Amino acid sequence: FAYSCDFIGDEGDISKTDFEKIVNDLNLNHSVNYHGKKYGIEKNLFFINADIFIHPTSEDCFPIVLLEALKFSLPIISTNVGAIQDIVIDNYNGYVLKNIDSISLAKSIISLSLNPKLIDQMGCNSNKLFKEKYQQKVFENNFINILKII
Repeated sequence: FAYSCDFIGDEGDISKTDFEKIVNDLNLNHSVNYHGKKYGIEKNLFFINADIFIHPTSEDCFPIVLLEALKFSLPIISTNVGAIQDIVIDNYNGYVLKNIDSISLAKSIISLSLNPKLIDQMGCNSNKLFKEKYQQKVFENNFINILKII
């Protein structure tokens, strides 16, 4: 069972040095990589080459990165925070974890990893949801309708 895990983004709760030390100590250098911040085409390449998008968070209220994952037809694993349940519909286009814990996260990753058809189906559902709710024109129309009500 071969896998690779790419971490993209700024340093947060852990520094790059500490992250790389943990990866090295666990002998995961061959499959876990930290790439730092990425933008534009460079970031899009990671989305294009991904099978699953994982965003365990305890603070984001409406993470735009999840909309990007929808656009790239990725199943998403995230947490029950803010408006994430509006973006990730549990068991439809991914999994919404009630808590950030390693066991729940691992079970979700394994569930998808062992079922390529489920990855494809949830990925298609992600893209469908993106087109229905988050494409720019749809988003603009919804925003205008809200303003008309006010």
